[in-house]
Amino acid sequence: MRLSIAVAAAISGLATANSQADVYLLRSESPSQAQTETSAPKLPRQLARLILQQRLAVDDVFPSAKELSSLPNADEAVSHINAYGRPVAPLFSDGGAAEPSQLLVILEGLEPGQMADVIPGQGKAFVIDEAPNSVANDKLVNSEFGLAGVAANACPLERAINPLDSDCWSGSSSIIRLDAKKDGSIIEAFQKATSKLAHFAKSGEMETTVLLLPESSRSSRVNSWSSHPTELRRRQAETIFSDEETPSSTAAATSAPTSAPTSVLPGPVNPDAIPRCFQTYDSCVSSTGNCSGHGLCEDTWAPKDEDGNRIPAKDGEWACFTCQCKGTNDDKGRTTRWAGSVCEKVDVSTPFALFVGFAILMLGILTAAIGLLYSVGEQPLPGVLSAGVGKKTN
Repeated sequence: MRLSIAVAAAISGLATANSQADVYLLRSESPSQAQTETSAPKLPRQLARLILQQRLAVDDVFPSAKELSSLPNADEAVSHINAYGRPVAPLFSDGGAAEPSQLLVILEGLEPGQMADVIPGQGKAFVIDEAPNSVANDKLVNSEFGLAGVAANACPLERAINPLDSDCWSGSSSIIRLDAKKDGSIIEAFQKATSKLAHFAKSGEMETTVLLLPESSRSSRVNSWSSHPTELRRRQAETIFSDEETPSSTAAATSAPTSAPTSVLPGPVNPDAIPRCFQTYDSCVSSTGNCSGHGLCEDTWAPKDEDGNRIPAKDGEWACFTCQCKGTNDDKGRTTRWAGSVCEKVDVSTPFALFVGFAILMLGILTAAIGLLYSVGEQPLPGVLSAGVGKKTN
């Protein structure tokens, strides 16, 4: 009887170990900061979900205070989020620096012997203890991340890992979901793509989070990544309800006056959602409204000829079309400079620099003049002048 209990416990422990998920991070940090396989900690699925939310920049959509309170050590959980989450710019850093794009690759259906061969030579960042089943993964990708604006990428793997492909990327974050059980060649294809992912991470263009799920996790008893699935369903219902238009709001929109000022952007385009690069000239023009009419789309990666003109990229070569802002003149001949990702902002850096420089110069001249007058007042008058102003004597 005791032997059967021991065997059952061993089998249960083996099944639990096989349902653990491995997480790898390809980011632009020095190798000394990367986790080695022996030091990779085991994290609960709730904390792993918060880290994925933070890396995909959707953590503001799903409040994490209640989820953190359900963990045994909230302070330690916050330190793990800071260690494995998306890098956050310092408070007083240059706001113009672009943050890297974020890619989440979910590879399911792996056998125990395949887990360590997907990314050879790369140490695990952390391990998820008792990974959820496939139903929970569907909810995480489609219901949570999908409603937050980060959808699964349906493009081929070669294009889906390219953050410069505007036809496959609609923002700064994307998700790729692969199944090794359905497609046995996907492991080899992903291994070949890791060199490009490492290149993007090193250059600061894109960071990649790879989530490896074993085949045994499909039948796991854990059917949610969160400790509060009811709270998630409530927030999702509120999001869907807020997105629906009521008949009164539609009628008010149709009865709006046509004389309202129109935006220079083509429709409700958010300049923050514009990618740093477009692979084609047409996609750059259509997505930016021809740079808001204040610039031109140019391939910044293309070399220049002797006349200073860009040489068009050949077929198969990657291009990087961005808005090069130009100055515009009004009826009175005044020139306005433009800036921003789609040239939507007035560039006041030159007038500001001139004003501040002139103010500093005038302040320096005034300070020098006062100091000169003060130093002259302290000196005694010459002898000739002193005799001329001296008292008369009888």
